[in-house]
Amino acid sequence: MMLDRVEIRKRYLNRVLYVLDARIQTVGGISSRLNEDYTKHRILWDLDECSFEEAIKSFSDIQDKYNLGEISILSDKNRSYGGVCNTEVSFRELLHILIDTELIDPLYIRYALIRHEAILRLSNKEGRLEDRRVICELKSNSDRKINNKDFYTVEYETGYNKYGLKRGDYSNEQKTI
Repeated sequence: MMLDRVEIRKRYLNRVLYVLDARIQTVGGISSRLNEDYTKHRILWDLDECSFEEAIKSFSDIQDKYNLGEISILSDKNRSYGGVCNTEVSFRELLHILIDTELIDPLYIRYALIRHEAILRLSNKEGRLEDRRVICELKSNSDRKINNKDFYTVEYETGYNKYGLKRGDYSNEQKTI
């Protein structure tokens, strides 16, 4: 049996040595940023483990709350949805919108904060049959500025298995070796 992920933690005095060996894959996506200096962004979401109806409600609620423009909803797998809105916002407002969105993947917010941009995967990922495709559009009568600039495309690395030491549904327990 081959492990997809091995974590080793060793504590000594007030220090910890942490080693992680995990299989990764390179995927492609789009960035939220609209300019080179990262001051203006479009809104990108990643919702996981929710039904289509729950995703629609989550997007509709946030669209009404922030007076956002049209939202395109994408999917490549049942219970996994992405969203794209071309309403121009600052990075601070982008973070507020992401945090206020129900059902958003918390790791998505964490990585957006670290990278200073949100990134939505569009390419194939192991276990998925096809690229993400637009499956629905949420119309809006918003008067906010829409920015239809071209998308910045990015490549980044992601793990095959987000949780656990083995492929499957295992808990992510801390192991000291």
